Amino acid sequence: MTALTLHLRSTWNSYGKVLGLLLMIVLGILFPQFHALSTYIQYLLMIMLFFAFLDIDIQAGSFHK
Repeated sequence: MTALTLHLRSTWNSYGKVLGLLLMIVLGILFPQFHALSTYIQYLLMIMLFFAFLDIDIQAGSFHK
């Protein structure tokens, strides 16, 4: 891989979620007519939380009395 590819990949791994969130906020501001899709918000939130919880590391030492 080239140095540029490695740099882009590390940047995406570091800031991908933040950039995606900012992009969605900007799209929501630019296209307010999408409020008609508000019935899908609960399903989109469930999907977003599912993928957010995939990043959680659970170790056996975390559970104790």
